[in-house]
Amino acid sequence: YIELSGGTEQYQDYVSDLQALKAEHDLTYNIHNYFPPPPEHFIFNLASLYDDVYKKSLELGQRGINLAKRLGSDRYGFHAGFFVDMRLDEIGRFIQKRELFDRERAIDRFCEGFSRLQEEAAGEIVLFVENNVFSAINAKKYGADNPFMLTDHQSYLELKDKIDFNLLLDVAHLKVSATTLSLNFKQQLTLMMAESDYIHVSDNDGISDSNLALQRNGDIHKGLMDTSLEDVTITIEVYDSLDAVDTTHAILADTIELDN
Repeated sequence: YIELSGGTEQYQDYVSDLQALKAEHDLTYNIHNYFPPPPEHFIFNLASLYDDVYKKSLELGQRGINLAKRLGSDRYGFHAGFFVDMRLDEIGRFIQKRELFDRERAIDRFCEGFSRLQEEAAGEIVLFVENNVFSAINAKKYGADNPFMLTDHQSYLELKDKIDFNLLLDVAHLKVSATTLSLNFKQQLTLMMAESDYIHVSDNDGISDSNLALQRNGDIHKGLMDTSLEDVTITIEVYDSLDAVDTTHAILADTIELDN
């Protein structure tokens, strides 16, 4: 599997290039969140109460679903919504304090957008919603007013009560959010893994989402060893180096072998 995600720029022949690589290397693609890249960048937020942001987010999701169909993928995963719209330079970093959207209205808009994307998927593509990360630096500004949807098991249940969705579980996001919210990470991971068969794996210090290589016998690795990874699709989301990706892959391979 190769997961196609953000951090790229649009160019004219990207679809044919992806199709050629798929044929040459027998690849399977997963489409994730901010892909295909739009001509003009913005922050994807399907819960935005600003109509222009919501419309652009919905259109990007629809393009992602249609690209998944063209590339023979069976899924499209995207982040749960935010209760505040961010600038491009704030994503994954410090978010300036702003007044939050009305939570119920924002959740309702996200659910409306999810339904529209399900219509676009038309039963051909399975939609996955990814948990967000609530970091310590943003908690300093927002305190108990969590500006993100779906950061822990309780908020998962609240959203699940409104829409029937599949969970794309980013275990590194969960580690940071659990630390920020003073929750037991191992317990949260056990609860969330029971709800998901598609996960993102990297590591961090619990303070910020730094996409480090998985640490053998670290909190995330220990948590994964205590859960079944059988029939789970795993994306390695490590930004450091190819060696770090290889290290993470080796640890996961050992863990899956022990699991079986």
